[in-house]
Amino acid sequence: MKTLALFLLAVTSAQAAPPPGKHFQRLILVMLENTSYDEAIHQPFLSQLAQRGALLANYQAVTHPSQPNYVALISGDTQGVSGDSNVNLNGRHIGDTLEEKGLDWRNYAEAYPGNCYLGSSRGTYARKHVPFLSFLNVQRNSARCAKVVDASRFDADAAAGTLPAFSFYSPDLNNDGHDTNPAYADKWLKGKFEKLLADPAFMDGTLFAVTFDENDDVFGSGPNQVFAALSGPMVRSGNTVNDPLNHYSLLKMIEENWQLTPLTGKDSAAASVEGIWTN
Repeated sequence: MKTLALFLLAVTSAQAAPPPGKHFQRLILVMLENTSYDEAIHQPFLSQLAQRGALLANYQAVTHPSQPNYVALISGDTQGVSGDSNVNLNGRHIGDTLEEKGLDWRNYAEAYPGNCYLGSSRGTYARKHVPFLSFLNVQRNSARCAKVVDASRFDADAAAGTLPAFSFYSPDLNNDGHDTNPAYADKWLKGKFEKLLADPAFMDGTLFAVTFDENDDVFGSGPNQVFAALSGPMVRSGNTVNDPLNHYSLLKMIEENWQLTPLTGKDSAAASVEGIWTN
């Protein structure tokens, strides 16, 4: 009986173990604001990231203004969101599919007031840039709402080796360039992440992704091309991808890495990020 019990325990543990990622074990995704591709690619640190890893040179946001792009990136659809006012969505998102695989996620938000604060803004904090708080199944679940944390927690988690599989990092309105400019955001990005990206122990299994919600064409009259780059030891350096990609493609990349069920037909049908991996 003891042998059977140990066997059953081993089987249960194996079933509960999160799946290893195909290419990466952790993803840190940073979203910056309202900048054209041409302006972003000429920022010093963003240019370095593109050269170190893979530049997605034909990457498009899906709409204007900001908020629906954030929603689309984590849920596979704009969910009917067409503005930046608070929304409360009864739908699924990547947090759901990650949890179904036994994987954890966290949204690190700068200047976040904490305690599942659902106001639209406070100081340099903007809820529209913290997409998980738009979903009712996060708002109404204290354990899940606790996965949205002040960004000061990121440094502690990184130092302790306790970052989740999926980290969505939301800079405040200054650091993301929204209320400042691309040069300011680039300088902040370098100061925040350069040392970590240069640490082989930290980067082992870690993919770092940075993109922008939308370009600076506030009237939406032309193409919505934005900068997007991926870097990490699993990415071939100096790689330029010219395939047409968008926020749904980035979501699909995450889903394919952990064999997550697609959330909608849009991420399912999106073009895959291909030809960049060393493994």
